[in-house]
Amino acid sequence: MKKPISGVAIFIVDSSSEEIFLMHRDNDAPSLPDTWSQHGGGVDETDVSIIAAAVREVEEETGVSLHYNRFTALGQTIRGTAYFVACINPEEKGHFAFYEGDAAEWFSFEEVTRLPKFEKGQSAVFYFFKNFPEICKLLLAGKDVSAESLELLPL
Repeated sequence: MKKPISGVAIFIVDSSSEEIFLMHRDNDAPSLPDTWSQHGGGVDETDVSIIAAAVREVEEETGVSLHYNRFTALGQTIRGTAYFVACINPEEKGHFAFYEGDAAEWFSFEEVTRLPKFEKGQSAVFYFFKNFPEICKLLLAGKDVSAESLELLPL
């Protein structure tokens, strides 16, 4: 039985260059310290919906406000985290910054697989890229994928 959604995780993607925007969690991060990760966080009481939480988290962590229609739901885990893909336009790429962690960068699929700690699969992005590489390549290309293809539950 799945839990109510309490967190959101967002893969920010530029499909024109097939890159993903990741943040580097600093050594003091409460979870996954010193690891490259997707963006996301908790669903707040003030969030009117799960998608509103995803929009808020992206803005808090990158400084960019994306309209909710730019987000595609991938599914959720049994633990209550909802996963989204946010596709951006190439001209928006230069506006992304980092306000959490100690760095943020755009990575290709191959670059993600060469990052430190990739083999341990500590962050969700590492888990998905390691276990579902072909599906993740489709995501980076802006293609639709099903929740089941990533072993997620439908939202």
